[in-house]
Amino acid sequence: MAWFQSLSAIYELIRPAIDVALLAFLLYKGYELLEKTQALPIIKGASFLIIVYGIAWALNLTTLRWVLTNITPWLFIAVVIMFQPELRKIFMRLGQGDFFRPSTTVHIGKLDAVVTAAELLSEQKRGMLIIFPKNKY
Repeated sequence: MAWFQSLSAIYELIRPAIDVALLAFLLYKGYELLEKTQALPIIKGASFLIIVYGIAWALNLTTLRWVLTNITPWLFIAVVIMFQPELRKIFMRLGQGDFFRPSTTVHIGKLDAVVTAAELLSEQKRGMLIIFPKNKY
């Protein structure tokens, strides 16, 4: 019975570290997942609204708190409607189990890929048309 108590004491010592490490891993994977979609600016906007709400609460600004409290449910519904395709992709990745697997693909920058393609086509004496989309953000 003494070994169980010592094991329990060891667990109580390392439990906070396990808790923080697991939370950090989940936050990292969540950010990695959101980074691949267009939802990241929405997350930044929501964070800004949370900060404004916190300031309104700290300074006891009742009108601003009332407005933010009443529009928050509608904003949540609007975000779900606007980002339905991205949410579908996120839930599909979670369902397929890709969320917790480390990425094994080699990440080549888009510019490196274009340069490599141009070099290969240049060796073959072929041309190419390159179109770069504008950044939305």
